[in-house]
Amino acid sequence: MNNNNEKIKPDLTNINSILNDKDLRLLFLEFLRSRYCEENFLFYFKVEEFKQISNFDHLLKFANDIYDEFIKKNSKCEINITEDEKKQISLALKSKTIDRELFDDLQNKILLLMGNESLFDFQESPVVLEYLQTKSPIKRNIIVERSQILKTDNLEKILSTQ
Repeated sequence: MNNNNEKIKPDLTNINSILNDKDLRLLFLEFLRSRYCEENFLFYFKVEEFKQISNFDHLLKFANDIYDEFIKKNSKCEINITEDEKKQISLALKSKTIDRELFDDLQNKILLLMGNESLFDFQESPVVLEYLQTKSPIKRNIIVERSQILKTDNLEKILSTQ
């Protein structure tokens, strides 16, 4: 039986559980940032935001923004995908044959990448171990300030969403 003051131990074995938990999501971003690979995290949530757009003109603009920020060669937050994947997105944008599923395959690939390459190290990281021991609230403003990539305008939204 859980006391109301006791914190339930979070599930650190599942990437979806981490991304859906406000505190763990913040810790995971800080961990990825420390390894210079926060672009995957930011891309994942940018695509989540993209999927909520219903107006085609806004969808097209947002898709182009995602391309410029994460997919275009030498972009500041370029994610690691194949040239064929880049070309496929580029062609869809040029021909304006897009829908809300445009980035689904890439988003799933990035999710798997974060889960396979970062999850174990994240579970054992000092920041997570300290959080589990102290059960103290996470200071979002410190991590936002320390984040190297603030171009993504939805960073605060990502961190505060339940």
